[in-house]
Amino acid sequence: MKRRPGSWYGWKSPFSSKRDERRRRKQLRHTRASHLETLEERHLLAFDVLIDNSDAGFAASAGWTSTSHGVTENDEYLLTSSNASAYATWTFDGLTAGRYQVAASWLSGANRSRSADYLIYDGTETSGTLASEAQVFQKNPAVANEVTGEGVALQYLGEPVPIESDTLVVKLWGDASWQVVADAVSIERIGDLLEYDPTQTVRIMDNGDPGFTASNSGWNWGIVTQYGGDTDGMAAGTGASDAIWNFTNLIPGQYQVSASWMPHSSRTTAAAYTIKSDGVVISTPPTVNQRNAPASNAVAANMIGGTVNFQNLGSAVTIGGNSLE
Repeated sequence: MKRRPGSWYGWKSPFSSKRDERRRRKQLRHTRASHLETLEERHLLAFDVLIDNSDAGFAASAGWTSTSHGVTENDEYLLTSSNASAYATWTFDGLTAGRYQVAASWLSGANRSRSADYLIYDGTETSGTLASEAQVFQKNPAVANEVTGEGVALQYLGEPVPIESDTLVVKLWGDASWQVVADAVSIERIGDLLEYDPTQTVRIMDNGDPGFTASNSGWNWGIVTQYGGDTDGMAAGTGASDAIWNFTNLIPGQYQVSASWMPHSSRTTAAAYTIKSDGVVISTPPTVNQRNAPASNAVAANMIGGTVNFQNLGSAVTIGGNSLE
C-alpha cells in the first residue's frame, strides 16, 4: 500500500514536508497499577499509513454489522454482544524493518467494550510472531495521540513495536458481553531496530492487562475515573489475597517502581507492596496509605482522558535478570 506524499489516504496533510512533520514527544505507555520508569524523548513523524475498514488491507470475519455512523470516512463495523469469536484485521505490507507506533480510532458508546483486545503481529498471524497486545476502553473516545487532517483522533496501542519483517498485522477480537468497534488503524515508523534500548522502558500495566493476576475471587471490578476507567478492590474481611503485576522481557538495570490507586476513606492505611525480580524479593517498600491520593512522583496520560498520578514505591531497585513483579 503506497502513501501519496503530503496526504493520508484522502486526508489532506496539515504538514507540507517530512521536516515539518517532525516533532519531539515524550512517550508514556498507558496503564495503572504499577509502572517501570525511564523516560525516553522520541522524534516521531505523523503516521505514514492509515487503513480504514473500507480500505484494501482490512478484512473481517462473519458477525460484523456495518453502520454509517463511523469515525473515519463515515463508516465503521459494530460487533454485537456475545460474539467473542468474531475478529477484524488490518494488514500493512511492503514495510521497512524498524520500530512502529500503532494507533486506532473507534466510535465510543456506553455499550462498548471495556477491554477491546488488539493483537499486533510482526509478519502474518500464521507465520509471524505476536509483537504486542493492547486492551482498549472503547466506552470512551480515543485519546488524540494522532489526529488526521479531518480531526479524527487515533489512540496509541501501547508502546512502539519492533518489526523485523516487511508486514505488520493488527487483529481485533470481539467481546463476549459488549460491542466492539473496528474502524481505522494507522502505523508510523519511528526509527530503526535496536539491539537493546535502555531508554525505552516506561511500562505501565493496568489491572486488566496481560501480566496482571489476582490470587482469589474476592477482588471486585468497578468502573472509576482511575487509569483505564476501572479498578479492582478487595473488601475488608475478605481474606488474604495477592494482586500481582508481572513485567517480563526487561533489560537488567535500575528501575523505579510506582503505583496508582483510587483513594477513599474506607481504604487501608497500610497497603503492603513487595517487589521481586525473577522470583526473589529485592525490596519491601514502606506500606502505603490508600486513603490518601497517590503522590505525583510520576504522571501518565489516562486512556479515558486526563492524567493519573503514580507514587514511588520506595527507592529505585536494581535487577540482574529479565523480570520484575
